[in-house]
Amino acid sequence: MPDMARTPARWTIICDFDGTIAPTDVTDQLLERYASPEWLQFERAWQANAISSRECLIKQTELVEMTRKDLQDFLAPFHIDPAFGDFVKYAQDTQCNVQVASEGYTQVISILLNHAGTPPLPIAATYMIPDGSNRWMLGCPFSAPGCDSDAATCKCAVASEGRAGDSPTLLIGDGRSDFCLASRADFIFARGALLEHCRQHSLPHVEVQNFTEAKHHLAALLAADFHGRHRLPSLALVPSYG
Repeated sequence: MPDMARTPARWTIICDFDGTIAPTDVTDQLLERYASPEWLQFERAWQANAISSRECLIKQTELVEMTRKDLQDFLAPFHIDPAFGDFVKYAQDTQCNVQVASEGYTQVISILLNHAGTPPLPIAATYMIPDGSNRWMLGCPFSAPGCDSDAATCKCAVASEGRAGDSPTLLIGDGRSDFCLASRADFIFARGALLEHCRQHSLPHVEVQNFTEAKHHLAALLAADFHGRHRLPSLALVPSYG
């Protein structure tokens, strides 16, 4: 995998997976298919801020009954955004570092990226640990002590560790798991709940619905005289900002 810490970068790009690289939330669909119905109770508790996302996903994963073959068969019809691979190649060719950061499962992300022929990328995500032939536990190798949101994957820590020198951070995401990093990122490509969050909190962002648009806006950022979130790119270069 690329060593982000040692590679000079114009931007450090952190990409969410479910709902972003993958147009649908693959994790939720996997839980709907293979977890007992109680998984929705934990989902509602998380949405109500009664439990953390980390606790929620730990409990949900323990409800999954699925073999390794079941996982492969389940993922066969799923696809990521067809423009993502081209976006990654463009970003890497222009000296940007790209990393996937997700609270979804590493196995799911790896399989779908490999199926699409995406260039190798660092993946910071949770991990399904076998517990017998068809039961699972959750590993959280990228959780962080003191994480503000007690996330299963602390995207702020991932961005901090992956940041190359003083390169600005670009977040690409769609949901609540991106909110914490959004408050610290230099710029955001947003959709869904993250887009509304950016609007409500006046965070520097542009609406992006797919990676064809993301490539266009990344080119605009690279062309702009960007010096951090307090000196934003020209609105003419990023026309839908704000």
